[in-house]
Amino acid sequence: MMNWKTTGQLLITAVVSVLLTALVWLWRDADDIESFTNKGEWSLLQGLSYNNRSTPLKGMEFLTLSGNTVVCLPGLDGQRVWIMLDAVGSTRYKQMPDDRNFTITEQQLDEIRKRGKPISTVEQVLTSHLEPSRMEPNKRLQERRNAVHEP
Repeated sequence: MMNWKTTGQLLITAVVSVLLTALVWLWRDADDIESFTNKGEWSLLQGLSYNNRSTPLKGMEFLTLSGNTVVCLPGLDGQRVWIMLDAVGSTRYKQMPDDRNFTITEQQLDEIRKRGKPISTVEQVLTSHLEPSRMEPNKRLQERRNAVHEP
């Protein structure tokens, strides 16, 4: 005759082992560039890029798809640049095409902050693409000198 207490303990041990194995696998996968999360996010950007490649861009566009917020900006070549503002995969900054350069204004960055709520990594990258000040270089240099000499 089987001992139900021993069988129950074995069953519980097996279930806990399977759950722990799954958690370790998911935790390991969360920080991998080949993870399901990263692939899904890149796939979303690829689809947007492909499906809108011949659609003229009139200005910044915001979309929310599959729980992700994406902004579309004009690249320096006039083509679309898609940026995921709230990626959760290990690659925190996702842009498609990834080799297309762009610039943004302070006003555009402010609008992105308000409407898209970018994660800090994305905000840092966007800030690095701010258009240079329209002030003449000599005037900027003079302002820096004045700031250094002020008490």
